[in-house]
Amino acid sequence: MTPLKRTLIEKAGHDHGFEHVLPSSASAVNMSSARHPARLAVSLLPQGYAAALVQGPPTLWFELYRSFASLPRDGAAFIAATDADLAQWLRRASA
Repeated sequence: MTPLKRTLIEKAGHDHGFEHVLPSSASAVNMSSARHPARLAVSLLPQGYAAALVQGPPTLWFELYRSFASLPRDGAAFIAATDADLAQWLRRASA
C-alpha cells in the first residue's frame, strides 16, 4: 500500500466516524473511535477495498450484513469497489 492510498483510507475513516488510526500493518489500516466501540481494518485490493469489522457489538455485524448484502465478501470482509462504497460502509459502521 502506498503512503498516498494509506492517507486516503485514513481520511475516509476520519470523515465517516473513525477518527483514531490504530497501529497498522503494511497492508491494512486499523481504525477506531471514541464515540462508539467499533474497530475495523481496511486493506487495499486490486478490485477495491476490503473492509472488515474487527470488534463491535454483535448487532453491528448483523446490521452490516443486512445493509450491504449486495456487496461481495471475502470471508468476513466486505469488498468495496469504489471510494464511495467504502465511505458508505464506514458511515454505516459508525452509525
